[in-house]
Amino acid sequence: NPPTYDFAQLIEALTLRSDEGLEEVQQADGSVSIDLQNRYRNVTLGRVDDGEVRSMCVSSLEQANAFFERDLRADSLQESAVEADSANPYGISAMQLQRYLYMIDQADRAENARQNAVPNAPTAATFTIVNQDGVGEGFNDTSPRSSEGGNFATTLGGQRLAVFERAAQIWGVALDSTTATRIEAKFDPLTPCSASGGVLGSAGPLGINRDFPGAPFNNTFYPSALANKLRGLDLSAGNEISATFNSSVGVGSCLTGTRFYLGLDALTPANTINLLVVVLHEIGHGVGSLSFANQDGSFAGDFPDAWSRLMFDRTQNLSWFAMTNAQRASSSTNIGNLGWSGANVRAGAGFLTAGRDAEGRVRLFAPSPFQGGSSVSHFDTVNSPNLLMEPSINTGLPLTLDLTRQQMRDIGWYRDSSTDGVPDTIINVLPSGGSVAPNSFVTVTWTNTGSFNDNVAIELSTDGGVSFPTVLAATAPNGTVNGSRSVTMPNVLTTQARIRVRAVDFAEPSAISSANFSIATPNTAPSISAITGLSRVQGATGISAQIASISDPETAAGGLSVTAFNVAPQTTVTGISIASNGAVSATLAASCIAAIGANSIGLRVSDGSLSNDTTLSLNVLANPLPNLGYANVSLNEQAALTVNPTTAPTDNMPAPIVSLLSNGTFTGSIALNSSSGVVQLSNANPIGNHTITLRIADSCGAFRDVNLDVAVLQVNTAPSFTAAATINRQQGSPAGATVQFGTATDSQTPAGNLLVSIVNGGSVTGVSVNNLSNNAGVVSANVSANCTAQSGTIRLQISDGTLSTQTDVIIGITANTPPVLGSYPNTRLVTSGSISVAPSTAPSDNGSVDLLFIAVNPLNFSGGFNVLAPSAQINVNNANPLGVYTLSVTATDNCSAQSVQSFQLDVSSDFKDGFESAERLQSNSGL
Repeated sequence: NPPTYDFAQLIEALTLRSDEGLEEVQQADGSVSIDLQNRYRNVTLGRVDDGEVRSMCVSSLEQANAFFERDLRADSLQESAVEADSANPYGISAMQLQRYLYMIDQADRAENARQNAVPNAPTAATFTIVNQDGVGEGFNDTSPRSSEGGNFATTLGGQRLAVFERAAQIWGVALDSTTATRIEAKFDPLTPCSASGGVLGSAGPLGINRDFPGAPFNNTFYPSALANKLRGLDLSAGNEISATFNSSVGVGSCLTGTRFYLGLDALTPANTINLLVVVLHEIGHGVGSLSFANQDGSFAGDFPDAWSRLMFDRTQNLSWFAMTNAQRASSSTNIGNLGWSGANVRAGAGFLTAGRDAEGRVRLFAPSPFQGGSSVSHFDTVNSPNLLMEPSINTGLPLTLDLTRQQMRDIGWYRDSSTDGVPDTIINVLPSGGSVAPNSFVTVTWTNTGSFNDNVAIELSTDGGVSFPTVLAATAPNGTVNGSRSVTMPNVLTTQARIRVRAVDFAEPSAISSANFSIATPNTAPSISAITGLSRVQGATGISAQIASISDPETAAGGLSVTAFNVAPQTTVTGISIASNGAVSATLAASCIAAIGANSIGLRVSDGSLSNDTTLSLNVLANPLPNLGYANVSLNEQAALTVNPTTAPTDNMPAPIVSLLSNGTFTGSIALNSSSGVVQLSNANPIGNHTITLRIADSCGAFRDVNLDVAVLQVNTAPSFTAAATINRQQGSPAGATVQFGTATDSQTPAGNLLVSIVNGGSVTGVSVNNLSNNAGVVSANVSANCTAQSGTIRLQISDGTLSTQTDVIIGITANTPPVLGSYPNTRLVTSGSISVAPSTAPSDNGSVDLLFIAVNPLNFSGGFNVLAPSAQINVNNANPLGVYTLSVTATDNCSAQSVQSFQLDVSSDFKDGFESAERLQSNSGL
């Protein structure tokens, strides 16, 4: 094959953009990842044209053909190239559709180096270069080298590694993450490569992830490095970014006359390619600066990626993730109308002199025809000044990553200065509410989280936070925790002023004053109007109510203050509060000796400068008497009783006190709860009616006396019980019919109201008593006896609720008897015959027949036999061999007592010789 055919194959292999054959893997946390298998990579190409070195980031063979202006697979020149330079055997001429690497004037080198120096400060995120080169190659090449551009490594491999590590450091300073990003990198001879052109290197993410905890959007793919940052842990054990660079550049016939410049600055000497700038660009793709959409508009893995969510087509007025495949395919070649809608890029793109639309969106590269992965995955070449992530690798780029920092913030690389996995925020922006004068100096304050201390911009809105067109401070120093800056308010009147504080050149971290404030002049005194018809009772607990309404044309209600003055004696005003609608509330109270009738209270409202007064009239009402009440009660002589009041102690003020004034004729004991009014009577005496007098008094001295009438009744006597005759039960018997235990009577209590229970003290064992009941004094129950029950007594207790009587009832227990089982008739049948034999009576027992068992003798009987429960019927089948057999049936009851019945079974060959058979049967029976 011709050389360019091999070159075309190399580019196709490095830039494969297809998800065919890629598999989704479900992770343990529910997220989904795809190993890209080194696809979707961007390749940096280089060429030498008229003595100049040019390079470009491409991701398709078609784009490489455009860069070299030839059909690399067919090894044929494109028409424009032949016309421009037919003498060139490779058909390479000056490119008219691409942006080139231009030499930087030697006079600018020192200034650029100073402006683009990278501090040797620790990075916020860790980017680790994973060396994948073998011994003596790539990063491990020991060829001696002199230092250049601040790269003091002494070997070629060491200088290459220093460039990659400086690029990793620059990205680490720009991005924050709690997890390390690993970039597997190597230098290999990427052939073919000619004197006029070849591959400089390629890079891209190794995987994409979606639906992991912490993902800003579900059903959206994120490159592995970004997914790890958002998840707060490493979602996979492997590396996140892969980069391969051409170790043959400048060696032999590969891009003859040029080489990689290995300095650590932005300078690019003649006939060199700045490796640091190229590596920064390629890492940018690896951390998320690319789309995984295909040329037909479909998404890799059938889900949008974070990049596509922020591409906006002005013609269709849609973001890419909201489009159909056909709409995305059309948008990818919509020159000049595809832009980046991320808020951070829009906030930081003000320095651009070209490429930014009226809404602040920066143009994306969308040429027609479509150019592989370069289309929509880069900023447009029209942007000025040049940007790092344009498809052309331009010279003179600063090492600050320009708008790529904001672009990364937009797709999810949020600011996390403390690397604690929590986004930095700005909160508590003041002023918030109140009023300031035009042209006045105002101190703006804010609070940072996560040790965020980047410089901030302070901006003013006059439409309640809809827009912030006025910059009060373009760059304000920031503290680690709190920030403060004095600014001048513009000469504009508004009641909807708000302050926004945000990171310089970024949309976030950002915060806005939580409430509108006014820019107003001149100030006028606020107004106040008292509420009428308010009253309070002497000594009552204070009650909160609206006492006035306030308003001010310059100051919101929350910015006003209200105080009480000249308060009438023995009245109080506390807890004054102001609602957002101007309603003023407070707690009003009057003491026990406050003057009954109208009492005046002065109220004053102030905006801090001016004030206004009004008078509130509070009507004080006389203190009413407290209340308490009891119902008549009765109890037996010497008994005790708790008496609860029927009307609990109540009053207009808390905690009235109840006291005992007189026992009357009651000589028993009286205990009183002074707060609840509950009376405890005990040792009631004498028999008769008594009146006890109590007093309830409130804290103002008002009182009421109430009576408790008590009737003491004659002493109660214990009930009596007459036991029935002995109750007999057989061992193993269940509970039978209800039996009468005896009769109960009482002089004071109806017999049916007496309480009957079984208590300890009886001597019977193995007996259970259930359903014990008292029916008009007749005490009955069900009695059962277990298999080991023994005769004895059951002790009953009869109670009227106060007194009780105990009596023993005799339980007689008789021994368990074996079950009853009828006899079986002797039976004869022919060999192999079957028969069923039933007993004269089925088995029965005073308890239950729990087991039927059959046995045969002699044991050589080979036929089948069994006994059926509960009938005890015996079934015999296939009787064999000939002979006379004894079958015995054993019936076992629930107490293990047994009865046995046997009969003989004569198995003969036939029934013809009846005499001999009968004789044999009698002989075997011993007859």
